Amino acid sequence: MESSTSSAPWIVRGLNLSELDSTSPEELEGFRETERTTHGFLLPSYDLLVAGGRADVVKRWFTQMIHFFNTEESTNVGGLLHLHLYAITGYIEGAVYEITNGRQSRAANMEIFALAFLHSPSGGLSEVAHAVEKYLLHEYEEPEAPFIWPEGWAPDPDFFKAGLNFSAPEMLPGELEMIEEWYERVTGEVPRYVRFLGQFRPHLLKGYRNRFENTIRVLPKQIMPFILLHYECYRGHEEGIRDAVLLAKGFGLTRTQTVDPIVRAMLYGAHGAVSNADRAAGDLLRNW
Repeated sequence: MESSTSSAPWIVRGLNLSELDSTSPEELEGFRETERTTHGFLLPSYDLLVAGGRADVVKRWFTQMIHFFNTEESTNVGGLLHLHLYAITGYIEGAVYEITNGRQSRAANMEIFALAFLHSPSGGLSEVAHAVEKYLLHEYEEPEAPFIWPEGWAPDPDFFKAGLNFSAPEMLPGELEMIEEWYERVTGEVPRYVRFLGQFRPHLLKGYRNRFENTIRVLPKQIMPFILLHYECYRGHEEGIRDAVLLAKGFGLTRTQTVDPIVRAMLYGAHGAVSNADRAAGDLLRNW
């Protein structure tokens, strides 16, 4: 979009998006001040581009960014996708930023880190742990108002249960069938990894299932496939994308809500992230 169809300037974060290729010094200062006031700091990437004479790149980013948010039904939880990803990739400033601006409880934020630990127990999570611990556990102030989740989103720890006996670490007779039945009931098919591990490493599958079933307790159950889908799109794993879309539908997400993490993966996965998702699960979304 090169210009606004309205006669009034299109102002976003202090920038006039009606004029993309020219930016006044006053406009830039207003942008910097807005970012410092509302988000705590100016992203170094913004600062580099603005200082280097390419404010137009930042402006065009904002014309795209507003469309990451769906208009049919607001999920309003996109920051949790990025908090999870920043924890895994070790982006300390980004993790603190999402906690600061996410308006989630301390317990809810901790469950996002628990999810990150499920998907990557060390790596980037080790990088952000000290900064996050200092801020979240010792300095964080709980939001005054409760977070408003989308309609129908609610905690349901029992939904994850397949009926396994986790007091025994080994896969007991009949438990593999319980896992398969859970997937058949929730998604309509059994993932390939379940069949593979069930045949070659059943005890490992049970150990993973123990973690999968007991990570989400405070957050709505829908967060699990919502975040998993975003992560798989970012990584470009088509089998994982398809499994996550099936989980999303089985967990009660709408199609619009399921598309949200796919398109948000463009932020770090570029357009290829969406192409991968289309190849993996476009048929599921079109026939929702």
